[in-house]
Amino acid sequence: MQQTLADVLGRPVRHLRLRSASAVGAAVLAARGVGVDVVPPRRPGPLVEPRADARLDEAQRRWAAGGG
Repeated sequence: MQQTLADVLGRPVRHLRLRSASAVGAAVLAARGVGVDVVPPRRPGPLVEPRADARLDEAQRRWAAGGG
């Protein structure tokens, strides 16, 4: 899953080993929304670099140009 995300975004991603990571992320965003800076504990996994894929590059160019 992380590899697909890195490939599509064209950016490195890191899997965080957190139980209920989505809930933790929502709580962090909610806290920041009311002015509280919360830093969850981090147990980072490996960094996944995007792979070069001409098909993804072409799809991104078409999307950016509004060609769907």
